[in-house]
Amino acid sequence: MSLAKRALLYVRRNLRKSIVLFLILFSMFFFAITGLFVRTAADAAATQLRQNLPSFLKIETDRESAAAKAVTQDTVDAVRQRLPGVTACNPMEVYFLETGLRLTPGAHAGTQDVMARAPRFIGNADSGLNENFLYRTLEIIQGRAVTPQDRGVCVVSETLAQANHLALGDTITGTLPAEMTDKPESAGRAFSYEIIGIFAIQEDWPTSPLSPEQDFPQNFIFTDLSTAMDVQRAGSAAYGARYRLGASFILEDPRQLQPAARELTASSDMEGISVTVNDKAYRTSAAPLETLDSLTRTLVAVILVASALLLTLLLTLWVRDRKHEMGIYLSIGIRKRGVLLQLLLECVLIAAVAFTLAGAASGAASGAIGNAALGASAAQAPTTGQTPNPIAQQVNPVAEPAARTPAYLQARVGWGTLCTAAGAGMAIVALSVTLSAIPILRTKPKAILSSMS
Repeated sequence: MSLAKRALLYVRRNLRKSIVLFLILFSMFFFAITGLFVRTAADAAATQLRQNLPSFLKIETDRESAAAKAVTQDTVDAVRQRLPGVTACNPMEVYFLETGLRLTPGAHAGTQDVMARAPRFIGNADSGLNENFLYRTLEIIQGRAVTPQDRGVCVVSETLAQANHLALGDTITGTLPAEMTDKPESAGRAFSYEIIGIFAIQEDWPTSPLSPEQDFPQNFIFTDLSTAMDVQRAGSAAYGARYRLGASFILEDPRQLQPAARELTASSDMEGISVTVNDKAYRTSAAPLETLDSLTRTLVAVILVASALLLTLLLTLWVRDRKHEMGIYLSIGIRKRGVLLQLLLECVLIAAVAFTLAGAASGAASGAIGNAALGASAAQAPTTGQTPNPIAQQVNPVAEPAARTPAYLQARVGWGTLCTAAGAGMAIVALSVTLSAIPILRTKPKAILSSMS
C-alpha cells in the first residue's frame, strides 16, 4: 500500500481525531490570514495617507536667538543635501509693493499710510507648496500655481480680482515705495505680473477690522521667487539674497521628518536657524493604523506560537497511541523517513482543507473585523483640531488640516498574503509532526513491539 493511500485511509478511519485537528488548523489559518489581511490593508491606508496629507519640514531665521542667521540659497542647498528623500523644496520671500488696487480694508483704511495701498506679495519657488495651499485653506479655482520656471507672474484672490475687475491674463503693476527702500534710486521702480491663477479662501481667518490690510488673505498675491528676489535686491542693499519666510522641504516619507529635524537641530552649522516639522495631521491620522498594525502583528505571532504548542502536544499524545502501528511499519521495512512522511501527509491533507475554508472565511470576515478594530483604535486616538500653524510667522496663521484616518479598510485578498499564511502554517505543521514523532522514531522497532506485548 502506498504512503498516500495509508495516510488517506487513516484520516478517514479516525474521523473524530481528524475533525479535532481540522478545527485547530482552521482556527490557526483563519486568524492568521485575517490578521495578515488587516495588516496589508492598514499598510496600504498608511501609504495613502503619506501621499495625500501635507507634511513638511521648514527652516527659517530663529528670531529669538542671539545668533539669528538668515536663510540663504546656500543654506537651502546644504539642508537639502542632508535630508533623506527630498521630493520638493519651496523657498519663500515676503515683500510689499504699492499697486493702486482696491484692497479689502483694514486698520490703515482711510489713511495716507502707504500700507493701505500695499498688498502682501509672497514669492514662492512653487506656490502650490506654500502651506496655505498645502493645507487647502486657499485653493486655486482658476488657472494654475506658480512654478519654478515662471517669472513675472502671480496668483491673486477671487475677492481682489472681482473688486478690481481682473481676470486671467491681465497684468498688475506694483511700485517700490520710497518708505520701503534704503536705495533712493530704486524708489518708484515698477514690477509687472501676469495673473496666471485665482484662488478662493476655504477657511475662516482670524482677522478683524483692526488687522492691517496685509493680514487679510484677500490681499495676498503669490508671485514667482525670481521676481521676489529682484524686488529684494532693488529695495535694500542690506538684505542680500535671503528668504525671510524660510524654506519648506517635502520628504518622500513623512516618517523621516522628525528624525531629520532632530539631526538638523543638533548640527552646529544650523545655529540661529529654527527647524520645525508640520506633520501633526499625518501622525494623528496614522496613529490608529499604527496601533492596528501592532495589534495584528502581536495577534498573529501569539496565534502561531499557541497553535504550534497545542498542535505539538496533541500530536505527541496521538503518536504515543500509534506506537504499535509505527513499530509494525518499521519492522516490515518501511524506513523512519517513510513513517514520518505518512504522519506529515495525514496532517497536510487536513491542513489543506482547513486552509482553503479558512481563506474563504477570512476574505469575507477580515473587512468587518479590521474595520471594527480600526474604529476602536480611532476612538482612543487624539484628534487634530483647527489650530493655528505656529511656523507661519510672517504669513497670516493657517489652519492645520484635520485628521483624516480612513473610515474603513479595504482588505483585499492577495496571493502574497495567502502564500505567507500557507507557508507559515505548513511550517508549523511540519515542526509539530517532527517533534511529536522523534521520541518514537528514535526507538528500535523490536523495542517498540516488545513494549506493546
